[in-house]
Amino acid sequence: MSQAAFNVFDALSAWGKTLSNWQRCLLVKLVGAVDFPDEALDEVYREYLMDQQLAPAEMPRATWDIALPQIQGGPTTAASVVTAMTALTGVNALAPGETLTFGRKLTVIYGPNGAGKSGYARVLKAACFTRSKQTAILGDVKLAKHKQPTPSATFAFDDGSNTAFVYKEPCQRLRDNFAVFDSTCVRVHLDERNAFQVMPYLFDVFPRMVEVFGKLQRKLRDDVAPRSHATDKFAIPGSTSEVATLLATLTAQTNLVRLKALAVFGDEEHARLESVVQQLATLRTTDPKEIIRQNEQRITDLDALKASLSGLHTAVSPALAEQIINAVKQIQSLTEKAAALSAAQLGEEPVQPIGTAAWRDLLAAAIAYNAEAYPDEAFPPKADAARCVLCHQVLDEDGLARLTRFYQFATSDVEAQLGQAKTTLAGYGTKLSKISLAFFDEGSVARRTLTEVDAAMAAAVSSHVEGYREVIGALVRAVAGAFDPGLSMLDHDPVSVRITELVERLKSDNDALRQKDPKVLMESLMAEERLLLDRQVLSSQYDAIATAVADLKWVVKANACIRSFAVTQREVTSKQKALATELVAQGFIARFTDNCAALQLKLPVQFRFAGDAGTTDRKIEIANASVAGIDPSSVLSEGEQTAAALADFLTEVELNGSCLGVVFDDPVTSMDHVRKEAIAQRLVDEAAKRQVIVFTHDILFTNYLATAAVDKGVDFAGRTVWRGEAEEPGVIDSLAFPHEHYEGAAHDRARKHLDVARTLDGDKQRDSLEKACGSLRTAYEDFIQRKLFGNVVRRWRENITFTLSQVYFDEGIAAQVHTRMVMLSRYIDAHSHSPDFHEVPLTIDFVVDELAQMDRIKAEYGTARKAWEKAKPQAATFS
Repeated sequence: MSQAAFNVFDALSAWGKTLSNWQRCLLVKLVGAVDFPDEALDEVYREYLMDQQLAPAEMPRATWDIALPQIQGGPTTAASVVTAMTALTGVNALAPGETLTFGRKLTVIYGPNGAGKSGYARVLKAACFTRSKQTAILGDVKLAKHKQPTPSATFAFDDGSNTAFVYKEPCQRLRDNFAVFDSTCVRVHLDERNAFQVMPYLFDVFPRMVEVFGKLQRKLRDDVAPRSHATDKFAIPGSTSEVATLLATLTAQTNLVRLKALAVFGDEEHARLESVVQQLATLRTTDPKEIIRQNEQRITDLDALKASLSGLHTAVSPALAEQIINAVKQIQSLTEKAAALSAAQLGEEPVQPIGTAAWRDLLAAAIAYNAEAYPDEAFPPKADAARCVLCHQVLDEDGLARLTRFYQFATSDVEAQLGQAKTTLAGYGTKLSKISLAFFDEGSVARRTLTEVDAAMAAAVSSHVEGYREVIGALVRAVAGAFDPGLSMLDHDPVSVRITELVERLKSDNDALRQKDPKVLMESLMAEERLLLDRQVLSSQYDAIATAVADLKWVVKANACIRSFAVTQREVTSKQKALATELVAQGFIARFTDNCAALQLKLPVQFRFAGDAGTTDRKIEIANASVAGIDPSSVLSEGEQTAAALADFLTEVELNGSCLGVVFDDPVTSMDHVRKEAIAQRLVDEAAKRQVIVFTHDILFTNYLATAAVDKGVDFAGRTVWRGEAEEPGVIDSLAFPHEHYEGAAHDRARKHLDVARTLDGDKQRDSLEKACGSLRTAYEDFIQRKLFGNVVRRWRENITFTLSQVYFDEGIAAQVHTRMVMLSRYIDAHSHSPDFHEVPLTIDFVVDELAQMDRIKAEYGTARKAWEKAKPQAATFS
């Protein structure tokens, strides 16, 4: 891999580290593969959405590291050059059925002005890459426009394949691999900004990135469309409530928090709606004074309810619950102490257990009964013959001692404290038993009144009271069983606050009824009713509305992202321009300078580089010019302009690895006479690297090309274009190509035409025989130049060689040549003939005889020249 490729890769790697995740993902995929499938686009798009917060981010996010791809050492398939252009239709008025063939290296197509060669050149300009301004193909002007067929042609390649070309339809194989230069390209290359078609390996990622940006924009626009909701479907016609106002003006800025709060519509809101409806009905049907009276009674009832609730909260307070819990804890603690004391003092008694609740009850009953049986005696009685109050046996010393121990245990401090604690706990139970909840029973005045005014609040108060009922029951059970109730209570009364608010509202309603028109109160209630109804509608549509608003927010952000692609594109272009200047431009300038030298051009020109859409452009400028904006074409001569433009074009082609061939349409003019040969030499050098096709009407330039190809050993093919017998343009090879190689081979071509004629008859046979005569006449012309005149004066040359001493001229042979040329000329269309010759038919035997006579003349001349050279005196030698 070239050092440039490594430099570009290193630069791309460093640049990638500064990019956002989605751009780095894109860069990795473009560097890693030539193609960019839809799956890769989708993956980049997902990364883009996450980076722009248009989609939830995946965790953990993928990381993208650039890896240098493994490049094989050479193209995977052999490059194919074009070998023929055939089956042309609809192109100017070109003769039908012609095939223009091309050599693998250099092909020169010569034709005088008006011969039809421009028609073939225009097809190539329309099919291949070019900056020419003349890519239009004209039809046959003799035909009506609607009868003119669409211009088309077929191109054959040396791999055996064919490619069809149809005018104004892309022909990728030719456009991607062949470039055309003509005279109209001169100002384009000189005066205009031209995109580099010259990029080293990996440099194509920049324009490819810009291309992907366009695809991402389209995908984003496609996603915007279904999210751009028509929000008017959520509007509530005829309403001016807060809900209706919000729904009528849904935007990305809509306050969803407020909208969600308004969308709550439960039992409480439903009950309030019913209450408002009832109040409105009352206002419409009842005298305001009666309503005031009813409200005053309701206020009285509600105040009583509030007092009952306040008393309930005071009676069953968190403090009471805490006291009960503490008393239970004290009883449990004292019971444990008493049990421990019992075990220590009475653990040896024969009947166990002692100290339990049943045992205490039994002992307490015995002490009480002792007071009745022995009123003057303590327990146990110590009188003579006193008996046990439990078993009625006479108390002996052991029995007396046992009962004494029992009594001492029962009257100890622990037992006294335990008894006091139980008494306290029982007192709490008594207090709880006196609490009444009947003030809000079914059918109670308070409940009936509250239900009339606010059913939802009545339900809330009922639930509140039932909660107290459960708390009281739990506390009563805890007192009875002396265990922790396991509950906590609120230290505030929420329903009393709401009842207070309701009372204040009723008072406000009464004040309004006393001071205002009832219609004002009705308007307020109607507005509340409208709001509640709209909230009810909102509650059923909130999810869809929230989705729509979220989508609108997404669309706003997405549209901003779409606009920001222009900034991203400029950043990519700036990076591409910087790298192009660093890694490409300097090489381009150096190669351009070499081409100028090869074309004998010394000019004060320089390049300016600019970027656009991921590509870098170049423009030739006059160096050190004091006045800005002067086009080179305004300063340079016509010949200099052509040479400079050719240097720019050839440099671009050289550095573009994909260009297989170049086409030049009349690349020189009469103003280029000082450097025609230099241009020919340079084009032949180019033909050693890639296929070169030259169309020209300049016969001198044609010979320069052919001679340079022969001298440099570059494969060369010469073609001519001329008019046919019916004056139709575009006939191939009816003229001899103007070069001694083709003139020297004219004798062989005459034999080939004769062989073809033997297989034909009629007009086609005569046509081949005429071509044989024409080739023989060309062979005589070549014989005259090279043999009789010794190449002293050569055709298609500007100079005369100093070889007169080598000339051997035989007048007899010259006369024979003249006779034969006169004879052959009458069968060539371009010559006029006397009537004396019209009687001699053109036959195969005639051509055979003419070939034999030429062979005889050449042999006679060779024999005579050898004899002359032998008899010629030797040059003197000086010492």
